[in-house]
Parts: sequence; structure tokens; C-alpha cells
Amino acid sequence: MNSCIYNGEVTHTRFKPVRHFLKYKTFSLLIDLDEINILDKSIGIFSHNKFNIFSFYDKDHGDRDGGNLKDWVISNLKKFRIKENITNIKLLCYPRILGYVFNPLSIFLLL
Repeated sequence: MNSCIYNGEVTHTRFKPVRHFLKYKTFSLLIDLDEINILDKSIGIFSHNKFNIFSFYDKDHGDRDGGNLKDWVISNLKKFRIKENITNIKLLCYPRILGYVFNPLSIFLLL
């Protein structure tokens, strides 16, 4: 398996109009798009394109139409004439948690 969980910490400071600081622990998933169906079948609390404690929906990270995310990435590579020999696509992102989505950033890694 190439997919994994990264633990992290978010900090934020605001100085105006009122000083404010927050710090909290979080995590992100690094999902190998070729493994998404394996993860769906092998991890009971994780689902692909359906509700669970942790869920990954293609429409949260790609074209927003719910289509296959890997196909969307490959289509964009062609659209922008990127002709690298990409053999693996990974995505660093937040999953939905109990159906709630918060996607501040989705990072695609093309290997």
C-alpha cells in the first residue's frame, strides 16, 4: 500500500481587528488513486463516494461532477499539454468526516 495518514498541527494568528490565535491537531490522507477501491473494501470506517465515518468523494477534489478523479487528472494533463510519463497519481487531502466536507487544499502528486 502506498496510501497513508499524515498527522499535523494547524496554527493561525490574526492581529486585526482583534488579536486571535488558534492551534489544533489534524490529519490528512495521502491517497494513491489506484488504491482507492482497495481502501474502500479493506477499511471498515472508510468509503469511496458513499457515507461513512471517513469518506472520500471524487467530486470534492476534481471536476465536481462526481466523475472518476484519475481520469480528470489525466484529462487535465492532456489539456495543458503536459507529456510527462506519469505512472502514479496521489492526492493529499482531508476526507469527509461523518459527511461533513472541509477541503482547504487538495494537492495532487504526479509520479
